[in-house]
Amino acid sequence: MDHLKSLWLSLSLHQHVIQTMAAVGILAIGLVLITFFLRSLSMFARSTQLSPLMLRPLNYFIRWGGYVIIIALILSNFGIPVLTMVGTVVAMVALGFVAMWSVLTNISCALLLIIFQPFQIEDEIEFPGDPVKGRVHDLNFIFTTLIMEDGDLLQIPNSLFFQKIIRRKKAPQATALKNQQHEK
Repeated sequence: MDHLKSLWLSLSLHQHVIQTMAAVGILAIGLVLITFFLRSLSMFARSTQLSPLMLRPLNYFIRWGGYVIIIALILSNFGIPVLTMVGTVVAMVALGFVAMWSVLTNISCALLLIIFQPFQIEDEIEFPGDPVKGRVHDLNFIFTTLIMEDGDLLQIPNSLFFQKIIRRKKAPQATALKNQQHEK
């Protein structure tokens, strides 16, 4: 009987060693892949002369998404029910997206403003029919900031630029939206 008990303990120990070695392998391969994808993204940015500011969200997504996948694979390797946890997290994220709909709309509109550039920094813009007129001072993910004639700052949600007609007076020394961080 003692012989069976010691055989069982040695098999159990052997299984834990194999699981630990597999976890270390998953971690190493995952970190190498994350580094590879981040360096590839950096090389792509340099070759296309894209602003690092434009690729920062994708950089964060690759890094943190990779970490989450590595952790999920390691937990799954040790027999923890990852699919149940993933389902719960996905449901929570879906609820968060519904709650954050207007913020996400403004973020996506900011990216479209950067890509299509209907105006530039220092341009004067107005919404005909509305008392909104000023010089473009800044663009961030949520708002475009205008400097009014009286010097006040006006923050306009980025989604509004896709709902209204814009009148633009081009500035002689305008700065492209994608380059605004480099100019400051």
